[in-house]
Amino acid sequence: MASLTKPGGWHRHRIDLAEPGRRETNYIEILEWSRLGYWLTMRFIPGATNRWRASHHLNKLKSLGLEIVQARREMRDRLPIPLSWVSDEFSKLGEKELRTTALDAMGRV
Repeated sequence: MASLTKPGGWHRHRIDLAEPGRRETNYIEILEWSRLGYWLTMRFIPGATNRWRASHHLNKLKSLGLEIVQARREMRDRLPIPLSWVSDEFSKLGEKELRTTALDAMGRV
């Protein structure tokens, strides 16, 4: 994205971590699966819930050469599942990260 934008150009991204069908819980359901469990099952489901969290998306945008000027998170008041159900890979991210359901990010080149 940054390579297609003139210096000083802007990007705005809305990243929804849930799918419209079952938005209340599915933004985090996939995090209950280990990497192997996901690979064996969920990878075959079209549109399986995104395993990336908001911080992963922000880091990717930064690695593409965008300076993040603003990042606003939509968050649930609490997790819809117990933290103990989340796989180890994601439980270390912290509750704020896990409660994030969507991210609005603005960046410039």
